[in-house]
Amino acid sequence: MLSFQDILNKTVEQRTRIREVLQQTSDEKGWHPTDANLYEGLNVADTAEVKAALDSMTLAEVLEKGSTAMGTDALVATKLHDTLIYAARPYDICPKIGYMVNKWKGGDLGVNITVDGSYIPKPFSGGKLEVNASFVKATLAPIPYGIPILAGADMIDDQEYGIVQWHVEQAAQACGEQASELAIAVLKAAPDGDGVLNTEAATINAMTETDVSNVKKANGIDGFTSNTFLISNVSYAPLDVGREVAGGAAGDYYVVSPATYRMPTEGFNEVRLGLDVLLNDSSLLKTNGTNAYSVVFDRNNALLTGRKRWLELKNFSNPIEDIAGAVISFRQDSVSLYKDAIGLITES
Repeated sequence: MLSFQDILNKTVEQRTRIREVLQQTSDEKGWHPTDANLYEGLNVADTAEVKAALDSMTLAEVLEKGSTAMGTDALVATKLHDTLIYAARPYDICPKIGYMVNKWKGGDLGVNITVDGSYIPKPFSGGKLEVNASFVKATLAPIPYGIPILAGADMIDDQEYGIVQWHVEQAAQACGEQASELAIAVLKAAPDGDGVLNTEAATINAMTETDVSNVKKANGIDGFTSNTFLISNVSYAPLDVGREVAGGAAGDYYVVSPATYRMPTEGFNEVRLGLDVLLNDSSLLKTNGTNAYSVVFDRNNALLTGRKRWLELKNFSNPIEDIAGAVISFRQDSVSLYKDAIGLITES
């Protein structure tokens, strides 16, 4: 394993480029690893060694070592961004519920969604092929969001780096949760794309497997195989109890429905009725005293999320001193693709 000094020795040019970008950061302009990063220009072996060594240390450890060594600002910036990425991941459901894009040039991105049934292979005629697909247009227009790291300057001065790391992780969690809220709002409303959103009415705090099966069937009639069940813990509780055995006295007997026939896809909680279950306590799903919502959908055809400069760092020209008050930012928007690949269950 490389030592901290070994990392410094192997990344002289890379750290210089990062430092040049960092010096230009402000409340408007930020640094992101796509601008300059620690691994650009390193060979494969050095990249693997440097990354492994940096991954083996916590942000607190890098801050502590960096406070006593010259030229470590770029390492701190790199480790801070890595920490943000890993800390946000458990709370960011966007990659699990649809497609992600982040590398297009320019601001907005136009999305052509083919009308269901219009995009089909056709026979060649005279050596030519004419495909006259119909399209519904949608636009990804990412909106900027930001949050400051709340670690006070006194924590930096007092070298309370463990608490500083905790505040960084809290900011990352908030970004992951906000990104999820934005995507869930679009998934529920299905404002874009082809088709008509499928809906099912259920009783508040008493959703049944029949409700889930009904909306799954509706998606299937429209040509989409549902594979995902997004639901809050509050709504899931009644489903988790089981059902009474036919002919038994009310409340005397029940069996848990045998619904798990395979392992859930990585990142999901379990399988229920053939659907990967994703438990999420978004305020957009939980009951607000009147309604609660769950979504059954085909994640291969329901949602597209566009994201720019995920967890960028602003006000960050001095990576150690400026952690207190540095701003974490990102830009994001989502569009629904096929409305009828989505089924919304409303408990009321």
